[in-house]
Amino acid sequence: MESIRKKAGYLEGLFEAMKKDEKSPETMLQQGVISLLSELTERVEAMDDLLGELNDYVESIDDDLSQMEGMHDMDDDFDMMAYPDEDILRVINNDDEPEPAQVLIPVRCAECFNVFLIDGEPGKEKYVCPTCGKTVKTIRVDRKNTPIGKKAEE
Repeated sequence: MESIRKKAGYLEGLFEAMKKDEKSPETMLQQGVISLLSELTERVEAMDDLLGELNDYVESIDDDLSQMEGMHDMDDDFDMMAYPDEDILRVINNDDEPEPAQVLIPVRCAECFNVFLIDGEPGKEKYVCPTCGKTVKTIRVDRKNTPIGKKAEE
């Protein structure tokens, strides 16, 4: 950009040095061309500044988009590990006498939407929610009704 300004300044200096008759058509033409070059140089510099600002803005949008794509990729990975039909948590007692493992299923309260464990089939019986204390039908925990935590930034 500096070279354009230098060239325009050089031509303007040459014009000033050779100026003879200010009323002649050649001088008026040369003066008009030099004036136009100076104005175009200023506009090109302004556009260059705006283009730099636009480039910075697009880079920031690109960074934000990359972060969002990364979050979307994590969602895809989670979908690949989708819950099986029987999402169960088995509690094993370590007593001397072997007892059958208790099957606990994670469910969501229909009132407060908090998750708790039950030892039956979700939706068939009513349970008392340990969080809100209401007797409710339960909702099976799945990908659609359970929020996914994100790593905290350090």
